[in-house]
Amino acid sequence: MTLLNRLFGQSTPPGATSVGGTTPTKPAATASSSLAPAFEVGKAPQQAQVKKAARESEFLGENFKACLMEVGVANARGTPTFHGYGTHKPMTMSLRQELPNDRLDLVVCMNVSGHDLKDRADKDQALAARAKDNKYVIQVTRPDGSKERMTGISANGSLSTMQAISIKDMKAGVTVVEAWPEGSAGVGGYVEGRRLEITFAPPGGGKDTFG
Repeated sequence: MTLLNRLFGQSTPPGATSVGGTTPTKPAATASSSLAPAFEVGKAPQQAQVKKAARESEFLGENFKACLMEVGVANARGTPTFHGYGTHKPMTMSLRQELPNDRLDLVVCMNVSGHDLKDRADKDQALAARAKDNKYVIQVTRPDGSKERMTGISANGSLSTMQAISIKDMKAGVTVVEAWPEGSAGVGGYVEGRRLEITFAPPGGGKDTFG
């Protein structure tokens, strides 16, 4: 059963926004995380963007690609631009609109990294085994340099894991979203796949602007 079927083929209980195994499950992240989602994925206004991120992440997982972060904006119109493998240039996105309640809702999809397994005779089994143990980290850096983190997001056997987050009290400027598997080198040398720089420039200029 695909990530999309698991997420949208049945009702999603409140708070069940990290998808793993065969049914939606709560993330293993700390309940008090400031990034905890303030919305239900299945009721997000921008369903097309959510589903696009889920589809692309599943493709990466099934095709033994390195762990890449696919991001869908759930409550505004915005699409990340991927600048290419080997560019070492982070993904970028611009938002030039007011956000409801000054909050940005995102779905962050992370695939199990299999690039080092694809030439093995037992690659399918090895990938499945890795998916059982994988946990992910999501980090948000505000325009003023302050950081918020969600940890312990479990794959629970899934080749692609979706985690909803809400960035509250968005400020004008550049907000950085990053994700990586626990125990890895983090963003490391794979900036193009694990970092998204969001330039937020609302029509009114926002409450604060940090250079």
